[in-house]
Amino acid sequence: VDFGLQLVGSLPVHSLTTMPMLPWVVAEVRRLSRQSSRKEPVTKQVRLCVSPSGLRCEPEPGRSQQWDPLICSSIFECKPQHVHKLIHNSHDPSYFACLIKED
Repeated sequence: VDFGLQLVGSLPVHSLTTMPMLPWVVAEVRRLSRQSSRKEPVTKQVRLCVSPSGLRCEPEPGRSQQWDPLICSSIFECKPQHVHKLIHNSHDPSYFACLIKED
């Protein structure tokens, strides 16, 4: 299953991060993104691919451009057993969090 999303940034968080903490985590990611760009947060259009074999996030090719695995590299990729939590806020579907265990 593929999802078209905007990637705002990433941040290492504790494994006990819960759903009620997600808005603060997202706010911190946006704040750090704004600091690094000195203006609006830098967002990238990405495709999140979820399958039984793993989770992969890759840049979304433009509408006029076809996806080519030889050109397009993953932003991140992990096996299902490394996904600690996949959190989605049903009250605000504009964001989600994927907590990945370190190797």
